[in-house]
This record gives sequence, structure tokens and C-alpha cells, in this order.
Amino acid sequence: PPISALVVDVGVGVDPATVEMLLDGKAVEASYVASAGELGYLPSAPLAAGRHTVSVTAADVLGNRGSRSASFTIQG
Repeated sequence: PPISALVVDVGVGVDPATVEMLLDGKAVEASYVASAGELGYLPSAPLAAGRHTVSVTAADVLGNRGSRSASFTIQG
């Protein structure tokens, strides 16, 4: 399934170079559209059945970092 997140900073703005997505603890090649704040990743192969965790980290242009994680389950 496609995995997406909204990454925005209403203050000074997100530093696009700092946006990162991890899937089950491993960095993935997610694409970030800074103008829309959209971060997306489409796995190249189906994910294994079971629980998965996606984490997103980013910083604003002043260096203030933030992160969020979410888990989901793929039915087998």
C-alpha cells in the first residue's frame, strides 16, 4: 500500500533536506513535495503480513526537530 504523511511547519517552514521516513526502522526512499507538505512512499514489493511501523522525522529551517510514528497491520 502507499504510505503518506503531511509534513508542515506553520512558522518558518520545513527544511526539505531533513525530511526522512523509516519503515520498520529502515530508511526508505520517500518523496517530499515541499509546496504541499506531502511525503509519500510506495513499497516496491508487497509488505509482509503483520504489524509495521512508519516513522517520520523533520526539522524546520531553524533546526527544531519533530517526529511522529504510526503502526498498521497487513492482513495475511
